[in-house]
Amino acid sequence: KEQAPELKTVLVSGDVYANGGANDVQEVAYALATAVCYVRQLAQRNIDIHTIARSMMFTFSMGANFFMEIAKLRALRVLWARIMEAFGAEEADRAVHVHGRTSAFTKTV
Repeated sequence: KEQAPELKTVLVSGDVYANGGANDVQEVAYALATAVCYVRQLAQRNIDIHTIARSMMFTFSMGANFFMEIAKLRALRVLWARIMEAFGAEEADRAVHVHGRTSAFTKTV
């Protein structure tokens, strides 16, 4: 991490749930549950919350319903900040890093 402090080494994939049939609410919920599991496991290995928070990144599928996708990401931001607060993260470490991918359901054959 000293050589590449912005490198994200812990990836939480929400898009696998959406492409498997989950709706937007389920996609966010399952991804956050996965992220909490990762944070707990890393914390048990004596990795501080600052390092964990700076190392995490999420991927989510983006469908054709533009406003729902914006709402999904806004909800994610608020919920992730609350989760990080519960783990004792400083305010600067509560930001969420997201990568969006086109949903498999928006493609045609």
